[in-house]
Amino acid sequence: MNNYFELLGIEKKYDIDLSDLDRQYFAMQLKYHPDRTNSNTEKQKNLAISIELNKAYSTLKDDLARAEYLLLLNNIVLDDLKVRQGISKEQLNVVWSELEFVETTEDLTKLEHMLNNKILEKQQLTKSLTTAFQNQNMQDAVDSTIRFKYLKNLINNIQLKIKSCK
Repeated sequence: MNNYFELLGIEKKYDIDLSDLDRQYFAMQLKYHPDRTNSNTEKQKNLAISIELNKAYSTLKDDLARAEYLLLLNNIVLDDLKVRQGISKEQLNVVWSELEFVETTEDLTKLEHMLNNKILEKQQLTKSLTTAFQNQNMQDAVDSTIRFKYLKNLINNIQLKIKSCK
């Protein structure tokens, strides 16, 4: 497996510059576009590189996928079991009650308020992930990534509920 950071020529860290990622990705796609060569061998080679570039870009562009990928580069796989075991019973109860609230409420103001709070929480969690990866503290990175996974799901549910209430 190619290292996605190396493939796209960007520094291996959590808090990447997304505009730099975009720039590198589009430059590499242009360089390795299969239609830019004449031989079938080169076309096949460039197609394989292009596919890998697409995977790298979609992984690194997403905050959660990037965190999971950095953990993977450190030989830590967050499978479903590890995610479930990585959250305390108290935290899980909070998650369930928040999901239940989102599911049962029709109050648009409360939902929007909750969404704003969860977005702020996500920003704080992103900072925690940045610090954990900078300090090579993989346990904190795992814990924050697990919380991020639940938080991202909650934010998506809130956004869907808000759309259905409008």
